[in-house]
Amino acid sequence: MFAVTQEVLGLRQGNLALAKLNRPMSLNALTLNMCTILRSIYNKWDKDEKVKIKNNFEVVACEGVGPKSFCAGGDIKALLQSVKEKDMHSVSQFFKSEYDLVYQISRLTKPYVAILDGITMGGGAGLCVHGRFRIATENTLFSMPETALGLFPDVGGRLFNSGYFLPRLQGQLGSYLALTGAHLKGVDVYYSGIATHYISSGLLRLLKQELAEANSDQVDSILDSFQKHVEDGYSLAPHLEEINKCFLGDNLEIILQQLENESEWTNLQANIIKRRCPVSCKLAVKILQDGLKMSLQKVLEMDYKLAMRCVKRNDFKEGVNATLINKGHLPAWDPAAYNDITIDMINEFFY
Repeated sequence: MFAVTQEVLGLRQGNLALAKLNRPMSLNALTLNMCTILRSIYNKWDKDEKVKIKNNFEVVACEGVGPKSFCAGGDIKALLQSVKEKDMHSVSQFFKSEYDLVYQISRLTKPYVAILDGITMGGGAGLCVHGRFRIATENTLFSMPETALGLFPDVGGRLFNSGYFLPRLQGQLGSYLALTGAHLKGVDVYYSGIATHYISSGLLRLLKQELAEANSDQVDSILDSFQKHVEDGYSLAPHLEEINKCFLGDNLEIILQQLENESEWTNLQANIIKRRCPVSCKLAVKILQDGLKMSLQKVLEMDYKLAMRCVKRNDFKEGVNATLINKGHLPAWDPAAYNDITIDMINEFFY
């Protein structure tokens, strides 16, 4: 074990290079420093002719320190403080570094294994969904909370680029997760397609030992050998038909109308969406549609522009305050009603 920084630890074990997010008291929420260090060590660990670094690593992996969280996303409170202090340079640097990290993970030449043994929200999703292998355990809790924060589902909070990944999930599941912020637990993360494997948390130590002795072409078969026999059903299975029917399309008002009229369960989802930031929900619907036609790089460029504009709005302050600081406080969204948001208002975010 060696310390890259206090916030990021590195473990070299045989053929395995493991990055450990080390802010357990903050649920391993990402900072600019963490994103910068992760980019640096991934660059060194991966095969990169430009820097002429020779190493023997066959597998790159990432996990969180502590029993609760893989990564709860970006450090939103710190971002809000920077906005309040008018330090937009720091905000800009955070988003740039974060989105660069997402793209870097998507381009790694060596097998990348993300171990989601705990809370995986927002930016935490960006550390995993564009990698080759994503392990869920019985402890995994996955969520896209951005529309409650006055933001938008960019990289699953910030690192998980939902504009690219979410619309590529089966059916309309991506729209459902983005608009409602629903929590997926344990095996549901595997069934949904977010995780590639479902492995018992108690076997992770042994798994890492085997990966340390593996060649890159053996990783898939090793993970398959640890794959847990799943007996629990998919909790969303009874609602998939409703999700695919009601969340279809690019018109939020029509989606809400369909949800209100379909069933008791879908009406509950409509009520959840109505409590979230109207502008954020409108943005979410648009980027989910546009993301289907764009490369990951182009989506990340779009997300940077949107993120910088969202954090300057009062909705961001209201959402963070109500969700993370003064819990129970009702946010004063502006505009407060969906029908007060014009197409031109949404399009302005993109230009």
